[in-house]
Amino acid sequence: MIISNKILYLIIIPFGISFTISIILRFIKSNIVIRLGYISSILSIIVSYFLYFSFPDWPINKKQILSFIIIFSGLSGILIDLITNQISLLRRVLIVAGPLLALVWINSIINTELSSFEQIFKFVISFIIFIIIGFSLADKDPEDSQISVILAMFIMGLGILANINDIKEIFSLSIIIFSALIGIQLTNWPKKFITNSSLLLGIGTPILSILAILSINQKVNPFAILVLLIILFIEKIIKLPSGINKSNSIISYAMIIISSLIIIFASISIQTNYIYKLVEL
Repeated sequence: MIISNKILYLIIIPFGISFTISIILRFIKSNIVIRLGYISSILSIIVSYFLYFSFPDWPINKKQILSFIIIFSGLSGILIDLITNQISLLRRVLIVAGPLLALVWINSIINTELSSFEQIFKFVISFIIFIIIGFSLADKDPEDSQISVILAMFIMGLGILANINDIKEIFSLSIIIFSALIGIQLTNWPKKFITNSSLLLGIGTPILSILAILSINQKVNPFAILVLLIILFIEKIIKLPSGINKSNSIISYAMIIISSLIIIFASISIQTNYIYKLVEL
């Protein structure tokens, strides 16, 4: 059976990269490398995205150049965090303030088209949530090795989404993200799962936020705003059980599936109420 390009790029490649890098880094004894191990899913998503959406045709335009700036600002910020292991003003600017200013520029034309109270309300609420999440993550405890990873996902996700123009591509990106998350989770199974809610917070937030900002039309599902709020407080709402017994592992696994599905379907529903039209890739 011949594997189609869509299955290869959307499932096999992101899963393979994430799983392989995670396995390799588990055997290298270094604090920096251990922290980099959490980034395997990010690398997987970025590589898979550009393979699927950019090649062989890669028309560079102003929008793409700006999105690359956003992606590299996330990379620069996380490198500063890994090298200095501290929260610094430069890191905060690179990871949060720079990309936010870039997004304001990206949406400058769209903002002038906000003609109704409903459109303005959705835009303002979405962007406020977007800013709160970014800066609250930037100010978290620097000793938490996952914070830099969450921020990297947050910013790189914005850079990737800045290239997306088609609703179908949103669904495809969701599949890539889901496949990469499965890859990194399996490297820790059955001992433990990486704190899933944190990883999904980092990846899911830019998807929901930027789509809420860009989708200023009547097709926007109001439920998406509620999902944004849930993701904002997901660390308070969802507490993965601790322990290594079988029952807890089953519960943890179920939470991973449920949370992942929330991200996927929320990213779809924010564009349209007719999800079934997007099932076909």
